[in-house]
Amino acid sequence: MSLRVESATLGGDGVLTVVIVTPSATEQATPVVTVRDVSGRILPLAPIASAPANPADDLVAPSNLKTVRVMAQPPHPLSDPPSYLLTVDPPGDSAWIAPATPPAAAPTAGTTSSAAASTGSTGSTNIEYTARDFTGLRTMMQSRLAQNLQGDSAWALDHPADPLMTLAEILAARGDYLSYQQDAVGTEAYLSTARRRLSVRRLARLLDYGINDGCNARTWLAFGVAQDVILPAGMAVVTPQPGRLGVVLPPGPLGPGTTVFETMQPLTALTALNDLGRWLVTSANHVIPAQTCSLVLPGQFPGLAAGRVLVFEQIISPDSSAPFGAQAVRLTSVTYAPASGGGGGGSTTIIWHPRDALARDLTVPASGAGLPSLYGNVVLADHGQTTTAALVLNDEGLPASVTGADPVFAAPPPATNAGWDGADPDASLADVPSAAACLIQDPSLAVCQVTLNDGTRDWRPVRDLLRAPSDARLFAVEPEDPAPTTGQRRLLIRFGDGVLGRPAPAGATFSAKVREGHGKTGRVKPRTLVQIPPSSVSGVIRTVLNPLAAAPTPPESAAAARLFAATAFRVQRRGVTPGDWEMLAREHPLVTEVGATAPTGDEQGCHVAIETLAPAQATFDIVRDDLLAYALIGARPTITPLTVVPLNIVMAVYCDPDADIASLRRDLAQALGVGLLPDGGPAFFNPARLTPGRSIPLDDVVSVILAQDGVSWVNLNPDTDPRIRFGRLDDPGSGKRGFTTGSIPVKPTERAQVSADNRRPEDGGVSLYVIVA
Repeated sequence: MSLRVESATLGGDGVLTVVIVTPSATEQATPVVTVRDVSGRILPLAPIASAPANPADDLVAPSNLKTVRVMAQPPHPLSDPPSYLLTVDPPGDSAWIAPATPPAAAPTAGTTSSAAASTGSTGSTNIEYTARDFTGLRTMMQSRLAQNLQGDSAWALDHPADPLMTLAEILAARGDYLSYQQDAVGTEAYLSTARRRLSVRRLARLLDYGINDGCNARTWLAFGVAQDVILPAGMAVVTPQPGRLGVVLPPGPLGPGTTVFETMQPLTALTALNDLGRWLVTSANHVIPAQTCSLVLPGQFPGLAAGRVLVFEQIISPDSSAPFGAQAVRLTSVTYAPASGGGGGGSTTIIWHPRDALARDLTVPASGAGLPSLYGNVVLADHGQTTTAALVLNDEGLPASVTGADPVFAAPPPATNAGWDGADPDASLADVPSAAACLIQDPSLAVCQVTLNDGTRDWRPVRDLLRAPSDARLFAVEPEDPAPTTGQRRLLIRFGDGVLGRPAPAGATFSAKVREGHGKTGRVKPRTLVQIPPSSVSGVIRTVLNPLAAAPTPPESAAAARLFAATAFRVQRRGVTPGDWEMLAREHPLVTEVGATAPTGDEQGCHVAIETLAPAQATFDIVRDDLLAYALIGARPTITPLTVVPLNIVMAVYCDPDADIASLRRDLAQALGVGLLPDGGPAFFNPARLTPGRSIPLDDVVSVILAQDGVSWVNLNPDTDPRIRFGRLDDPGSGKRGFTTGSIPVKPTERAQVSADNRRPEDGGVSLYVIVA
């Protein structure tokens, strides 16, 4: 059935009256008629009382005419009539209608319509400003066209093939896109609502917070060479290629899914340093204990010098324990001692960085399985493959964007001091990065790995140009979000303006090198980087592998940046109070205990006492230099090793006559010892309980003694028993004073100590006289 509208009238009171032609009752059921406005809202039925009084309404109407009255918006006296969507169900037909409105009363002489005066014109259109998406805009334009073309049967506005409908849909689609852009401007202007990573990065930078994009993976590569050679930086090492054997690959493209690492520094590879593991073997099985930082090798090894990195590796255990695994160490001293009496032989003592102390015991068998390796041709490598691109600037000096397939981010390579051998007393070991520290990157320093060359010099990337000198050849890189279809990212490049950074010449052409990850994270297992593409030095390389695994640092999420950007300035970066220094020292990985006191007398800064890992002197120097970086000008702290206070405690314990004295002595020694209790908890004088600044209360010691079965009482009067003491070993007068004060005082920069070895009384001890009462 084709829907026919007999008439449509919009009254001044807002009642819309529509008369439609419906089928007779014999054809189908009574239809349901609904009327919607341009926003899709169904108009309610008008009350019967609101129907206009018309004598013609009393006449009998034909059976196929249906009158519908709904409440609509009263028309503006100067506005064109709105349009409505009429739907009849069944059969589901619909049509847009533009009702007629009663003519507006002409103004009397000498008066002016207020609406006309306010608008200055007539015939304005009632626009639905809430329509912002494709559906709403198309519906609004259909309504407007229905008003202007009412009665014109040449256009079928409800048919998708109609030319006007095609034009309306094109305009609606463009309007939908513009509406999205308009919303995006407001959304991306605030940190709490921004969705694009580029917007979050720029807004967070206004708060002096740099969002990090993660760091690529780093690892140490060990090479075996057939002759001495210098391996250049940038040499690629890849994961195994299917169907290709050998260390050196034939010319050709790499297979899909290949992970590529490139060396970060040149390496002088020597055949004598391919594997020094055989020099660790002796005539009997032996163990190199954990925390070892030195080793004596038989013979002399030219080329083995301070600054070189060695890697211990053991993949098969010689016994039932777990294998050692792999660990890299950086040498800080290499000393050759000739054999006594002249002749050949001699030995070489190597010392490596305290931060590279062996993490676990290394068992070296005399023969058989489990022999460890000690690689000497080791170089640092990181994830990423270098590709080239061209960058041409326009006349305004603005660069075209550079597109990269998953560009990687990396912190600057560590600066090594290979010539440091410990002979200079003014040199600090803190200036030499350990092998472990070289694998740790600071994401806040990482930049996108893009370099530009203008034909004469290189331009380096930085996070921003806020601190760039005026003549520095630097540029800032801002990566956009990956494209949803290709996964590639546009890299926005900004040069300086002459004040912050050197400006790029207009029309210049740059060659760009972009390091790409090709969708790979760079996470690799040990011994998976084992092949190299052909190069000028690949012919002398016999083996290559990564003894250690590699893992990247994931990028910071936009949600995390929104959370931390507003509060990042609250991080404590200066040491002022004793609490500040204790917090900063505890964050250092080499510190085991710390105590601090406020300045007294002529002191300008706090007194900080620290206890570090072995070797104590070397690690103490490193920690001291690191902590001094937090000092305020004029308030330099005094940093000393933590003072150990040996205790001198002698108690007289009286027990019941029927007590088992031998068992009681054993229980008291265990309760007041330095080991563990039967339940697994620490004993009273366990080093874990004797933290810096913790005094020893007399009541706590007596409570532990009285808790033992068979104890009657404890003598606390040194006048009745001259043997008893409760004080410090370095203060003879404190032995009796402790019973009066009720405690052994310990300063925050001191730590009490009791030795478990009775043969070393100078380290402190606890003695008990058990007496039958």
